[in-house]
Amino acid sequence: MASSAVSESMKSRAARAPLESDRLLQALALVPEKTSIELGITLNLDGLLVTGFVISQEAYFEQLTQGIRETKADDEMKSLLEDFLTELKEPIIKSTAEKATFPRFIHLRDAKLYPSEGKGMPSLGSTLWRGDIDSVSGFCLGEMYSSPKQITA
Repeated sequence: MASSAVSESMKSRAARAPLESDRLLQALALVPEKTSIELGITLNLDGLLVTGFVISQEAYFEQLTQGIRETKADDEMKSLLEDFLTELKEPIIKSTAEKATFPRFIHLRDAKLYPSEGKGMPSLGSTLWRGDIDSVSGFCLGEMYSSPKQITA
């Protein structure tokens, strides 16, 4: 009986306790923010695998802006999108720098998504991905490949 009461008490506390973010993953997301190193990583999000290279938030927005410039949209539309992105970027970066020692989001370049069925989702060029670190249930260092690549020395 006492065991049951302890178990219920633990469940109750666990239900009320705020979830802590994965500090190790947050620290890895900080590496490109503080250095020029981009880490290969594979993230698990409820069965979806996302693999790519961790980049800084600034690099993410720079590459996103570059992607807009390279679209086939007319110049007026490109300019509107670029201005909109610039307006969004500055407060996001400022807010992140002011509020957080550890980042809330992780940014990947050359991202590939693999659903639980195992087949990668097609992508052209360098795909950017931004995700909430709290949504990641597991990770491993290293990029996942859909087929074996030949490694040359």
